[in-house]
Amino acid sequence: MTSLTLILQVDGYEQQIQLEQSVRVNELFDFIQSIMNISSRTEDWTCFSSVQNRFMSRDEEIQGQQNDSLIIETKQQSAKIDIKQEQSPQIPLSIIIENGNSREEIEGNYDIQTSLNEIAESILIHCQLNQQQNPPFVSLMIQNQAYNDVIKRSKSLAQLQIKNYTKIEARIN
Repeated sequence: MTSLTLILQVDGYEQQIQLEQSVRVNELFDFIQSIMNISSRTEDWTCFSSVQNRFMSRDEEIQGQQNDSLIIETKQQSAKIDIKQEQSPQIPLSIIIENGNSREEIEGNYDIQTSLNEIAESILIHCQLNQQQNPPFVSLMIQNQAYNDVIKRSKSLAQLQIKNYTKIEARIN
């Protein structure tokens, strides 16, 4: 599978991501919804490709070009976004995902109230493994310390005092 580096703009917030070309727009929407805690229905969202100069359909594979810019509008009211940001700041994280023989690094901004369990779930969505009847377990390591028990994984990034640009190692078992 071929990986792409894209610029993702969600409601005006920009982030560079890497993903497989086979990822569908609706899968990308689900991933964004989970990591950004957006409550609006993804069926109402739009995705515009700057390089292709067109809106993409929900069932379409990304199939973009390197450094394409995908502009995603979630139809949320800007006032709600501003209030949420004031209440919950974002923290940039780097996540290294090991899935069998493949290794991938993604970077993203996470709400500081996001739990480690929610991050693990978003990794499964990113790897397209969340739809399995018995999804695999995502083992998390932060600064060589395991975060795999229920108590630690239920805590938010703020409660764990995770700092900006922390690397999280995620191994899919």
